[in-house]
Amino acid sequence: MCGIFRPGTSGDPFGIIQIITSAVTFLVEYNTFKISAFIERYTAVEEQISIKNTVHAAFLIEKIHMLTQTDTADKCHAKPFHYLLFFGGQGQLDHLLRTFSSMQNLLELLHQRYLPNPVASMVLLDCVEKGKDLMRGGARYNTGPGMNGNGVADYADSMVAVKKLVFDEKKVDMATLADAVKHDFKGYEPLLRLIDEEAPKWGNDDPEADAMVIDLTSFIIKKIAAFRGLLGNQKLPALYPVSSNVPQGMAVGALPSGRRAFRPIAEGCSPCQGADRTGPTAVLRSLGKLPHTCIDGGTLLNLWLTPAVVQGEEGGHRLSAFLKAFLDMDIFHIQFNVVGQDILRCAQERPEEYRSLLVRVAGYSAYFVELSREVQDDILSRTVNTL
Repeated sequence: MCGIFRPGTSGDPFGIIQIITSAVTFLVEYNTFKISAFIERYTAVEEQISIKNTVHAAFLIEKIHMLTQTDTADKCHAKPFHYLLFFGGQGQLDHLLRTFSSMQNLLELLHQRYLPNPVASMVLLDCVEKGKDLMRGGARYNTGPGMNGNGVADYADSMVAVKKLVFDEKKVDMATLADAVKHDFKGYEPLLRLIDEEAPKWGNDDPEADAMVIDLTSFIIKKIAAFRGLLGNQKLPALYPVSSNVPQGMAVGALPSGRRAFRPIAEGCSPCQGADRTGPTAVLRSLGKLPHTCIDGGTLLNLWLTPAVVQGEEGGHRLSAFLKAFLDMDIFHIQFNVVGQDILRCAQERPEEYRSLLVRVAGYSAYFVELSREVQDDILSRTVNTL
């Protein structure tokens, strides 16, 4: 593919026609069976991963329980929870991040060989002048792609629940918690209430929960900083979902945080659905502790306000003060829905009457009635705030 584009003819001074012609000719002549075969293999692997993830949380916590009962932790002079954090959390995450980066490089290679980007290449500096596609090193600047993540709050809330209730206060043993997670808390309703009422949650300006998220994001930033793409491009850590938290949750079993099996996981760096209970300013204080400038790919925070909050001159002042606090904390991103919960439920029941109803989803806007029911329900599960 290198050098396939030759711009600069008199009738096509910018090489645009030749770029498009070359790309179209190449794609028509290329045997698409190879791409189809790759997609089939990838899909098969993805399905296997999804099946394994449905029981992964229960399996992992059982494994950690067994490890902490051995002499290994004592021999290493390690505290049991720190042992769990390293082997159960960071060790797993390190493997997943490396796998994620390798798969991104594979996709870059496929684009280089089989899926050029002629239109994008036309608008990026130096691609036309060099006669190279952006995936072949034509662009002047190469950065990304972003390594996007979800479930930050699920991780933090789960680890803090284990630390506090199992290790610190010993209100539940690991074996019981593992069995509860395995059975999606069915028959363990008192334990579910205990977790809900006493375990700290991200997004409430709680020092323990916030420290867990800071440790997690710092670990992710450090690991991703060492990854490079095929062109030497640095990978970017990112925390925004674009609604992927909903299908991802369908492949994740119950968690020690009390999240039930196959529900949507938390999106971006937002709190778990309904877990932020001390007001939107507490959410800002939690997020303000993150190193946003190091999360180059961006972060996302969703907040839902009642319409009464912003009504009138007083409401405008409240919102203005809130946004000023947001800016003072150097938080990367925030987006609002300002709509009554009853309106969204009516839209679910009578979509033909609400075709023009726009909502913020996860970094983008969409007509509410055109979203899948699962995404609609995820939006409705968010905390409705007042100021």
